[in-house]
Amino acid sequence: MKKIGIMHSEISAVIASLGHNDTLTIVDAGYPIPTSTKRIDLALEPGVPGFLQTLRVVLQELFVERIILAEEIQQFSRAVIRTAEFTPYSNIILVAGPWGFKL
Repeated sequence: MKKIGIMHSEISAVIASLGHNDTLTIVDAGYPIPTSTKRIDLALEPGVPGFLQTLRVVLQELFVERIILAEEIQQFSRAVIRTAEFTPYSNIILVAGPWGFKL
């Protein structure tokens, strides 16, 4: 079987478990993630992987109904993916949509 899209098992599992209106957050390296939230840490070294690179890959598999952009995200999400991005406020909340609907 050839895997297309996300090869990271934790991210694949979170995306598979998202229901309509559940949220997944992608954040920069400095974002404070609450201990009560599932943390998927991708940071390898400064800038690797970057925010946009991570977002592009996630969008290959996640049906998104809407997005939330904010300087400081104060909402709960099913999981937070921390990138190695050092650009401040490189944060986004992806709101899962119904199957078949893609942003």
